[in-house]
This record gives sequence, C-alpha cells and structure tokens, in this order.
Amino acid sequence: MGLRDRLTDALGGAIGGALDIVSDSLEKANTARSEALALSETGKAQPLPPDPPAEDVKSLMVDPYALVDQLGYREKPGSLTYLTLRNMARKVPTFTAVEQTRITQVSAFGQRPEDDRDSGFEIVLRNDEDTMTKPDQKRANAIEDIILQTGTWWDPERDDFRSFLRKLVRDSLELDQACFEIQRDLKDRPTAFYAIDGATVRRADSLPQEPGQFDPEIVRYVQIYDEMVISEFGARDLCFGLRNPRTDIRANGYGYSELEMIIEVITASLWGFQYNKKQFSQGSLVHGILNFKGDVPDSKVDAFRRQWKMMIAGVQNAHKTPMTNVNDLQWIDFQRSNRDMEYSAWMDWLIKVTCAVMQFDPAEINFTYGNTGQASQMFGTNVDDKLKASKDRGLRPLLKDIANWLNVHIIWPLDPNFKLKFTGLDPKDEDKVLEHNKKRSEFIMTVDELRAQEDLDPLPDGQGEVILNSVWLQAKQGAEMGGMGMEGEEGEGEGEDESLGDVTELDQQQEQPDEPDFDQVFGETSEKSLQDADPLRKSRKVRVYEIEL
Repeated sequence: MGLRDRLTDALGGAIGGALDIVSDSLEKANTARSEALALSETGKAQPLPPDPPAEDVKSLMVDPYALVDQLGYREKPGSLTYLTLRNMARKVPTFTAVEQTRITQVSAFGQRPEDDRDSGFEIVLRNDEDTMTKPDQKRANAIEDIILQTGTWWDPERDDFRSFLRKLVRDSLELDQACFEIQRDLKDRPTAFYAIDGATVRRADSLPQEPGQFDPEIVRYVQIYDEMVISEFGARDLCFGLRNPRTDIRANGYGYSELEMIIEVITASLWGFQYNKKQFSQGSLVHGILNFKGDVPDSKVDAFRRQWKMMIAGVQNAHKTPMTNVNDLQWIDFQRSNRDMEYSAWMDWLIKVTCAVMQFDPAEINFTYGNTGQASQMFGTNVDDKLKASKDRGLRPLLKDIANWLNVHIIWPLDPNFKLKFTGLDPKDEDKVLEHNKKRSEFIMTVDELRAQEDLDPLPDGQGEVILNSVWLQAKQGAEMGGMGMEGEEGEGEGEDESLGDVTELDQQQEQPDEPDFDQVFGETSEKSLQDADPLRKSRKVRVYEIEL
C-alpha cells in the first residue's frame, strides 16, 4: 500500500481529494511548460511528438524458435563464419582490388577540405535553411577537432579519423558489420570513439521493454572472445552499422555482406585462379617426349632419367619430361587450349559480376570492357563518365551511411543542431571550373558575382556588372543609345537637329540639274508620250545628299 493510500485511510477522503487537486495542478503545470518549450522564436508552436504507443509491436522481429546461446546473445545464421568471409576477401584478387580502392577513396574524406573543391568533411547546421553565425562556426570548428582526433583530447595511441575510416570501411565491406565504441564523460557526452573488430560483436538477447520507453542501460550488444562474453554495450555505447539490413526473422538482425551475395561467383573465381596457378606448380602439360631409338637397356634409361631430373626440372617439379624406349610413339591429346574452353571470357564475366554487386565499375581497377558481343563502339563512353557513375552508385551511398552513423552516435549527442557532411565528392580541375564559370557568366551571373565567389574584389567603375553575352550586350548598348537620342530631342525642343539642318542646307544649295530637252532628243511627241505613260514623271527629282559625320 502506497503513501497516498495510507493517508487516505488515516485522514479520510478530504486529504485524498486535496492530493488529487495537487496532482492535477502539477500535471497541468508540466503540460504548460512543455507547450512553452515547444514555442519557437517566432512564437509559432512546433508539432509535439505523439504519445507513446499503448501496446507492443505485434509483428515478429526475430525467430522465436531460434537457438539462443546460453550466454545471452544471438549468433549470425548461415554456414559462412566471420573468419571464412575474411579469408575469402584476402584470397580473391578482384574483391581485394575493389575493397582497397574503396578504402582509399573513403579515407581521402578524413580531413578538413582546403577549398570547396577538395575532398573532406565539415560540420554544418542540421537545418540547411539556417545561416551559420560566428558562435555557430566556433562550435562547428570545435566538433571538427573532436572528429579529427577521434576524441576530445589528443592520444597518440588512438586512431586519427583517416585510420578510423579505413578500419570501419574494411569491416563494412567484408562483414557488413561496422562497429565502434563510444566513451562518455560524467555528463553522458561522447568524449572518444574507437573502431573495434566487427567479427567479435553479437546482438544480445535483450528483454522486451514497455511500449514507448527506451532504456539506454539495457544490454543491446556483446563482444565475445573464444565464445565467451567479455564486454556488454548499451544502444548508446556502441554503433552497430549495417548497410544491407534484412527483414528476414531468421537473420536475427544481422546484415548481408556482398561476399555472401556472390558466394558462388567467389567460389568460381577461386577455382579459376587455382586452375591457372596449378599449371605452373603441378601441371602435367609437357613440351615434348624424349624417345631412345634402338635397343637400350632399361637400367641405362633409368639412370639417364634420374640424371635428367636432377639437372632439368620445372617450378616445384612441374612440366616433367617423360622418357620412353620404344621404336614407335603415338600422341593422344586429352586437353584443349584455353581459347577453346573460353577460359578468358569466363574469368571476365566473373570479374564483371563481382564489380556489379559491389556497385563498382571495372575501369576503376584497370579492367576496361566494351559492350558484350560488340567488337568496337561507334560512340565510345568517356572513362571519366564511367568513374563518376561508379562513385555515384557505390561511394556516395557508403559515405552517407558513415555520416549517418557518426551523426547518430557522436554529433547529435554533442549538439543536435549540427551534422557531419562529406564534401568534394566530385572534384573538378581548374580547366573544368573555368569552363563552367565561363558558361555561367554568359547566362546566369555577372562578372562581379563570379569574382565574389572567388573572394575577389569587383572590377572598378562598374565594369564587372555585365553578363558576357553578345546578345545581352547589344541590347544594353541599344537601350543606352536610345536614351541618348531622347535626351537630345528634349534639349533642342521644337528645333530641328543640327545634322538634319545641314542636310536641308545642302538640299537647298544643290539645285537639281537641268533636265534634258526631250523635244531635241526624242522629238515633240516624246515628252507628251512620257507624261501620258507616267503622269508623275514631272514630279520625280533626283537629289544628292552629303552628310558630314
């Protein structure tokens, strides 16, 4: 029985009613305080979060009949263990090349960018529409320092951000399980983070929580070593990053790595690689047969064979030379050439499939292919376009996943108003930038606006307030000349322009020359006939104007 019930029984219903009134008042005060906190600076109420659910989720998230280890964690189902996945990644040259290229590309973003075209990361405001102030910029620089040294203090034994990215990407590509631990201070703020072995982390068999409640202290993940739990982590203490999550209840909440997707392709690649390799170590293909003609004793042949093998032998005793002592010898071919078996085309197809699943263009690892079944292309695709498309498919989503993991576990617990953003994904050289600015200056921006983007001063006397477009310049000059003409007419009033006056004087001074005598030239009837044919003949005059500019 609680305190309230005891007071009610002891003092009667009056005290109980008073406690109800106090309880209602406190509840209303808390509600008013929540509504006040929801008001923004403009005075407009922000949407409050909905009430917590009244019941648990009805759907199954994991297999209820799956075998759970006695130590309290769920294993990743499947026949491929973490050790097998890592061995596959090391033994398949194609996957190793793709993985190393991606790791190198991502590690280039583990720095502050030198300019807006350099690869790196920056801390920006979470709302893109907000403008960063000087205090915001100072706060963002402090968070960037924490990310660069993976902690609030510098420790030579701890990885820097570039090394941290390399470790994280390798585990993500091989296991689809990128994990890092977060250390916190007494105020429950992140102070440092460490990349840990993803193959040692398992999902804990946590007890279900009440609806709408989140307990960060509940064990979500465990780290095991030799099948023994050595560490336990809550949801805020460890990042369990997945790029390919699944709804399969038998997956127990684990991801699906690319190596698991192409296990058959990887197996075929290993067989093809081993087949070609064994031709040099254990191959039986011979370059010729040494045959003794005549009656040679077997003892002599055996002695010569031993001496021959001691003097001449292939790599690891491969390609041994057979010897025989017969009068006639026949060769039967049991093996076709690699060209007949289309061995090269088969290996190329395996490389293409591996790169396709990895969202990777083979041109990035120096495998350039055209269209299948086509000897040459009439209009070839630029290699730069292929590389850009490959980065858009594979590198850009990978960087977004990493940024999301860091924002959820590091940036937002430090300050929910900021976020981490990778920049310079599409670096441009100077020639392309100049060409792009040239096109923009012809249609979109003035010269001074472009100079402002490069932190340059505007041109003097308003010379940069133009668009470098011939049509626009002609229209502007025409408008200015038209304005000058209107000013001249207003100054002269009703008087005529001086140039027109000069023309009038010339017109008056230069008399029309005498017309020829048509009676003398053509006879008496010529002038009359001309007038009858053209009544306006007499009114036509030829005038010559001389204009001095």
